[in-house]
Amino acid sequence: MADNRNPATAAAPPDPSSPSPPLDIRKIFDSFIIIFNVFMIKINDIIRETFLKYLQEYFCLDEWGMRHIEHVFAVTFLLSSSIFGFLTDRFSRKYLIVFGVGVLNVSILCESFVSAYWIFLVLHALETLGITCVYVVSLPMLGDLFVGDIRSRMLCVYYLMRPLSRMIVLLVRTQIQILLGSCWSSLRASFVVGVVNVVLGLLVLREPPRGEVDGRQMEVTPIEEDLKYLLRNRTYMMTTLALTAMACCQGALTTLFGTLLFDGLKINNPDLDPYVVSSIFELIIHMSSIVGLLAAYLISRKLKEKYPRADPLMCSIALLTATPLAIITTYLSNKDQISTYVVLFFGNVCLNMIWAITMDICLGVVVPSRKGCAIGTTLFFAFGLGSTWSSDITKIVSDGLYHYYQSLEEHPDNKFYGLQHACFLSLVGLIVGAVLYFAASLSITDDLKEAKGNAA
Repeated sequence: MADNRNPATAAAPPDPSSPSPPLDIRKIFDSFIIIFNVFMIKINDIIRETFLKYLQEYFCLDEWGMRHIEHVFAVTFLLSSSIFGFLTDRFSRKYLIVFGVGVLNVSILCESFVSAYWIFLVLHALETLGITCVYVVSLPMLGDLFVGDIRSRMLCVYYLMRPLSRMIVLLVRTQIQILLGSCWSSLRASFVVGVVNVVLGLLVLREPPRGEVDGRQMEVTPIEEDLKYLLRNRTYMMTTLALTAMACCQGALTTLFGTLLFDGLKINNPDLDPYVVSSIFELIIHMSSIVGLLAAYLISRKLKEKYPRADPLMCSIALLTATPLAIITTYLSNKDQISTYVVLFFGNVCLNMIWAITMDICLGVVVPSRKGCAIGTTLFFAFGLGSTWSSDITKIVSDGLYHYYQSLEEHPDNKFYGLQHACFLSLVGLIVGAVLYFAASLSITDDLKEAKGNAA
């Protein structure tokens, strides 16, 4: 399984800004297998959300008891993302993906027979281990398959899996429940699909030679040298920190804004149906995510040919645009329903222009032998330290503000205003992210040249 590599003396690597080579059908098929794994993970996430509701009733868990399950996910993700970032530069990525999918699906199957809370937490940690493995390994593997515009296109498709999967389930949720009968049956059905994924990974998926698409194959270096290299890479560091700052804000808003929206609208309309508000909110979030990802790819494709600094500048402008839209949305949440939905849509479009472009930047400014470590470190900060914990921090601030407002004057709407003002505070992350993306634009051309030079 070890993957020892020697320096090569091939031709100079291709310029990412130059026209991409013709599509290779075999590579497209390999990328389809990788992206399909991610799609099924997103479907499993939605099935598990329903399963957790039943689990909450079964084990009589309160709100913070449910948060403990998310904390298990966060801690496991933190520990495993850096580990798999190290492994994916040194071992076969194909077998790492198969391992991740296998662990994920065995854990899901066992969860459907769970009878004790602590057993479920252990299985949930193993499931997170498999999910992290697939996430960390998939992105560098796509980077080994494609370069230039085709890589950007595949990363866009990769990130489209989340909103598309949730849109599909949102539209056919009732039919799925009728067909499968229960969430336990849904978990077992997803295991069958997982077995197909494992078979495809073992028998069909090919592992591309590392660095070949960039024009070189490079030897593996010690982990301390990899980390020093990443710390010296200004564009990579600024981009990773910018994504983390943005993820802190987006994680809090995605988790809590649905509650904020319903509580705010209910002030003026006490008979409001929570299911209707929740469905509209989900539909807007997923549709705007799709629009944002596609818009980012199309704009980047046009601008990057003439302006090498376009990608980080576009991310900076997107966050600067999203900031006032997020403020307006938060302010309108207890005033006008239609206006809130419209501004929410465009604000989320701006936020979702970031993800695929950021990963494209990270893969572009890092040499082939260190892409796995780079992606693992980026996900460690953005997801493990950013979006996962931000909702907890915002909720703590919200509770503190609520008790403070209650001490001044008791009012039934103080809980809403506490959450609203806490969400205002979380928007600082967007400003910080915009500044860091602008800083990344100042060094991206030099770091792209250095990555190509080091690969030469």
